Amino acid sequence: MAVILAIGGVVLALFLQVILAGLLLFVALLALASLVGNLESMVEMSRRRRWQVQAAIIILGAGLEVYFLYPLWREEMAQRLTGELASSEAMADVPDGSYCMKIGTGSKLCTQKPVAYLVGVLGDRLVLREVDGKASLSTVVRDASGNLLVEIVDNKWRVAKETTEVWDKNYNANKLEVLDGKGLVALTVELFTNGVRIEGDWRDEYGEDVRIWQADDKTGHIDTFKRGEVIPRNEIRKRFQYPSKEHWGELVIRPHPPPLP
Repeated sequence: MAVILAIGGVVLALFLQVILAGLLLFVALLALASLVGNLESMVEMSRRRRWQVQAAIIILGAGLEVYFLYPLWREEMAQRLTGELASSEAMADVPDGSYCMKIGTGSKLCTQKPVAYLVGVLGDRLVLREVDGKASLSTVVRDASGNLLVEIVDNKWRVAKETTEVWDKNYNANKLEVLDGKGLVALTVELFTNGVRIEGDWRDEYGEDVRIWQADDKTGHIDTFKRGEVIPRNEIRKRFQYPSKEHWGELVIRPHPPPLP
């Protein structure tokens, strides 16, 4: 029985869900410990000694299980195409009752009413509103061919499967970042209970572009480019490390500026 459970756990780990594999392998450990405790050579031992051997098998096996399955679990999480942003932290320096959209770490726009910032590209919108007393974000980001890159509806997100359109993405509980097929940031967002920090590049197949971004001097910009205009290179900085397969949930650590003299 223990061998069958162990084989099932390995199959789950390699092809299905790592969490289920871990549970199945742990059950296999318990079965193995029970089997060892009932061996003829073990029966002659004292009960305390048998328990010590069984405990050692379970502890050692659980440690090995975590060691081998944890990297597979991180990889599995990095490959997820859906999720939900959630935050229990409030954005600093926001008046009570207000909701704000902050561009990077600099400029922010606030209002005491439900917020709705419209991005008129392909009819897609960037909307921040209040739901159950907390900020809720909805938007759609597409590439220059009109292909969907990422969609967020009331904080629930999904990312396109095609690797030609989405080079990679990374996320944690309250942050999501999506890179387009060229490895440039299409959207980077951080959710707060009273607002959102956001940068992104909303494009369409007709050559129009709306870009929300932060310059090096920390000023926020909302730039609109019409058809036929020269669109400058997307300079939105990555907030996560890549590839996500190796750095799931890991933010870029930027050096602090030197103190003023």
